[in-house]
Amino acid sequence: MTDPESIPVTPASAVTSARLAAALASGDADEIGRALRHDIVVVPLLRGADGTAQIRVFQPEGGGTDLALFSSSTALAQFLAGDGQREFDVRRGVELAPFLAQHQATLTRVVFDPAGPHPVAAPVDAVIDALRPRADDDDLAWIAGADRGAGEVVDFRLAMSLGAWERAVPADLLPARSRAAAQFVKRVRKAAPPARDLVAAWVSDTAREWAALPAAREVDLHVSGRGGDALVVLASRSWHVGRIDPDSAAGRALAAHGEGFARFDAGGAMPGVRGIHPLPAPGVPGGRGVMVDYWLPFPDAKGVCRVRFGSPQPERVADVLAVCEPVVANGAWAELRRDGAGVG
Repeated sequence: MTDPESIPVTPASAVTSARLAAALASGDADEIGRALRHDIVVVPLLRGADGTAQIRVFQPEGGGTDLALFSSSTALAQFLAGDGQREFDVRRGVELAPFLAQHQATLTRVVFDPAGPHPVAAPVDAVIDALRPRADDDDLAWIAGADRGAGEVVDFRLAMSLGAWERAVPADLLPARSRAAAQFVKRVRKAAPPARDLVAAWVSDTAREWAALPAAREVDLHVSGRGGDALVVLASRSWHVGRIDPDSAAGRALAAHGEGFARFDAGGAMPGVRGIHPLPAPGVPGGRGVMVDYWLPFPDAKGVCRVRFGSPQPERVADVLAVCEPVVANGAWAELRRDGAGVG
């Protein structure tokens, strides 16, 4: 089943979601769903005749078609013992929802760690339902985990001057008549960049799209200059959990949606990764924009903060970098309480 977003990684690398493994061991459907919504999962791949990576499905002896997902590359290797095709991808569980919906009619079930140690099988519609966000989902509590101190969680604070950026939390951008989204559009129109109406529409649509991501923490707008010199940049910040090294297979899979990646030091224990790649920008001249992603590993290596910048002006990538690089380079890690207040 073709999935053009697939990112192959080497099967020799150790990739594990301890939280998903623990949920499978418990057999608790709610815990398994929570792990899928918050954490990563290992997805086997198959290369087509043309070299295209596809999500691999399996035909069990009893008939039907299974999508097999794994809590670790070790569990995958046990299942594929003796099989020469061991390529796989690492995804956040929620990213599989569109694939499951698209192929729901042809998939019989979803099986987790079918070779053990704690195999679990579920109907496809039940897994799709489990991947839908829940009102009680708490990224702060998930990231904090059992290993952290009393109620504290780490966060990366962006270095943004109050006058230069318009900030909004995701909940303020999602309503149909969002005051925050309207303020974003007003700021773009006031600067009157080339193709002002199209750029304003792109800002509104993209801000809502980024705000709707399950891990989103904030969305920000920067507009500088006026008229033909006006530069428009959107930013977002999100959290992705799991013990991830940017040099590991998981780190590359999370970061890789294009070429041009480089190391980036944001003051943590481990360097981050910066990637520059095209951004689909329908409705704007040329239909393409530019996106700059920074993947910044938590100081304790239990996840990454992704800071994303986007602009519908790909010809001005140097100007976009001049804006976003200091925002990340001068940012700082901070300890938060679960209520989001700073403690340090």
